[in-house]
Amino acid sequence: MVDELSGIDLNGYSLSGALKRSLRELPPYAALEDVGFLAAELGISHDSVIKVDGNENPYGPTNETVRAIQSLREINIHRYGDADQRRLRSAIAGHLSVEFDSIICGNGSDELIDLMFRLFINPGDNIVISSPTFGMYSFDASLHGAKVVDVPLLDDWQFDEAGLMKAAHDAKLVFIPSPNNPTGNTIPVHLVRKLLETGAVIVIDEAYIEFSKESSLAAEVKNIPNLVVLRTFSKWGGLAGLRIGYGIMHPELASICLQAKQPYNISVVAEAAALAALSDSATLDSQAEIISTERDRMSVEIAKTEWMSPWPSDASFILFHLDGISGLGLRDRLRLQGIFTRYIAHPRLENHLRISVATPEENDRIIGAIREIEPE
Repeated sequence: MVDELSGIDLNGYSLSGALKRSLRELPPYAALEDVGFLAAELGISHDSVIKVDGNENPYGPTNETVRAIQSLREINIHRYGDADQRRLRSAIAGHLSVEFDSIICGNGSDELIDLMFRLFINPGDNIVISSPTFGMYSFDASLHGAKVVDVPLLDDWQFDEAGLMKAAHDAKLVFIPSPNNPTGNTIPVHLVRKLLETGAVIVIDEAYIEFSKESSLAAEVKNIPNLVVLRTFSKWGGLAGLRIGYGIMHPELASICLQAKQPYNISVVAEAAALAALSDSATLDSQAEIISTERDRMSVEIAKTEWMSPWPSDASFILFHLDGISGLGLRDRLRLQGIFTRYIAHPRLENHLRISVATPEENDRIIGAIREIEPE
């Protein structure tokens, strides 16, 4: 067969030229670097690394969840799962006190973000974001040929209400993380109400809502057809590596999503882990409370350096403003001590660094390491 295919003349065939136009200049998504590889490159023991770059739950999954994952024979991984996701959707509905038919589950909330583009966006349509924000919205916009209309956050990271309202009138989708990543602030409910009145589909990404003092908007979707609320098990549930998220939306839209998604989009292992996490939600809520308390403690302690100023956060991370050192410079100096933080390459964040909240013991080490650093 190989000999039969040799010598094919493709006459200058260009793979890049064959791609659809929206993919020819696709910007790379700034994913996290592999910690094991970085530790080896820096000559640091992997066991000594404190990973605070991805906003993951430092406690990981609960014991109940681990036991569910370990029971692989009972999970029947050699069989396809339920394409209609009935068990998990029922459990989520009970957890949030919302309707079963308003839930849709995805391979991480990232899949559901992409699904919103596939359902609503034609090439050239507008989507609205407020930067700095989660990078997946712009990434998916490039995939689907959408135009990104950025209404930047104000100097204090609050939302530009007038700018958002104007942009939303001409947009199909508006994406707002609340709390916002990387700034940690939530969007006011009155602004969400105004945005909904524009007729655009308003996607409120609540990946960090379990760490917030503000209430979820999940219960509001039943009577609002253009409100979509996204949630994830990656942060609160400690399941980032299993990729499991969900959306709460008007039942009509949820039904359309069930038709349009890939049939078996969530693995049976991820489903079993999510079900176990929901059954042990009290433990996860307790961990979230500890993380929130530690977030506030870290803000106070690190601010004592006088060259690091925390922005108020309602999430499981803190964005720090730096004086006398760049965000990239501080990230690299902390890496040498086995502390991996997150520098975000955005023009407004060059003198900022985002640090996820770890366990109290790990946070003590982070605070101590920062106190020993003298900015240039």
